Amino acid sequence: MTAKVIRAFHVLGVVLFFGSILSHAIGGLAPAIHSSPETELLARQMITVATRYLTIPGLALLMITGIAMVLQRKGALLKARWFYLHAGLALIILINAFVTLIPIGGSLLAIAEGLVSGTGTNEGRAVLQGREAMFGATNVVLSLAVLFLGVLKPRFGTKKVKEA
Repeated sequence: MTAKVIRAFHVLGVVLFFGSILSHAIGGLAPAIHSSPETELLARQMITVATRYLTIPGLALLMITGIAMVLQRKGALLKARWFYLHAGLALIILINAFVTLIPIGGSLLAIAEGLVSGTGTNEGRAVLQGREAMFGATNVVLSLAVLFLGVLKPRFGTKKVKEA
């Protein structure tokens, strides 16, 4: 695969991932969502679908194409200091998503389902929503940092690695 094709798929991964962030924000912040248990359930279902079909595939595509870019360039990126920060922050985003955010989303969906069926309670919902907001915002900030590092490629006191 050529460098341009790999890069194009990497950009597609960025679009999928950032698109999912927008759907999460809209799904979680719209005032009408908390107007009824049914509306909240619909919002949580939409967030779950976005996670399943945008966030996870976007992250997978970013990781696969990121590794492919390193291999395709025969490790030249490993000489750039910015790349280590880029890759390290990407790893933190991945861990935050899979260890924290996806499980919290599943718990909030279960709470919403229980409220609609009449078998659940609101217990723990506010705490989970607060954690989701905090860890979600963390991922947004880290994602923007990763994006800017990948685009700007700051030197950090070393020579710039030649682009493929």
